[in-house]
Amino acid sequence: MTDMASAMGMHLQMADPRFCDVAISAYRPEKDWTFELGAHVFPVKGLKLDADVFHIRCYDQQVTVFPNGKTTGRMMANAARTNVWGAELAVRYRWSEGKWNGLLDASYGWTDARFVDFNDGMGDYAGKVVPYAPQHTAHALVQAEFRPNRKALRAVSLSGRLNVAGPIYWNERNDCRQEPYATLGAALSLQWRYLQLQLWGRNLTDTDYHLFYFRSMERDFLQKARGRQLGFTLKFHI
Repeated sequence: MTDMASAMGMHLQMADPRFCDVAISAYRPEKDWTFELGAHVFPVKGLKLDADVFHIRCYDQQVTVFPNGKTTGRMMANAARTNVWGAELAVRYRWSEGKWNGLLDASYGWTDARFVDFNDGMGDYAGKVVPYAPQHTAHALVQAEFRPNRKALRAVSLSGRLNVAGPIYWNERNDCRQEPYATLGAALSLQWRYLQLQLWGRNLTDTDYHLFYFRSMERDFLQKARGRQLGFTLKFHI
């Protein structure tokens, strides 16, 4: 491992002595109190509305710690306490008329997850946003299906999907984050008696965003998401 790192110009060093203490490598199980209030409403036929708010008081939350300096590895630690506030709203509507069927499905979620008490010996992160927790998430799906009732072609469906997320903080200091981003997808499906063909596209907007981040050996590592993808799926039904 040392030779491989040296070949890339990264020379490993011993970890910070604070990370060599066996006592800090032990961590406790999480404990939390969760409070939630929600409702499911069916105002008209085919329409469903969901709404809820929640609050989580978490103690000894497990967090991933990466040693500083030019060394590798990671370990688990406990944040003394974190608080989470959030709300979710969803709507789902199905309709049918003659040979047509349709679906509308959309949701939005807001989350504010913050450290109340967390000091890892190198920094006090009280009030900072908990890493990897998106503050806003949203999605919308619209789908229409036509059934011609023919022996050959049995169904044709077209759908579009929008996903939104962010911002997402990548570390406890909150000095590195993924800005909010949106991706768009679509699919066209043709179904016969024994065969189904789906033409699909993902991230049609070719949005440039990152899925994961960590810092090791004094370097930043980012996992990029895939760009625009086009493809097809062929299924046989026996």
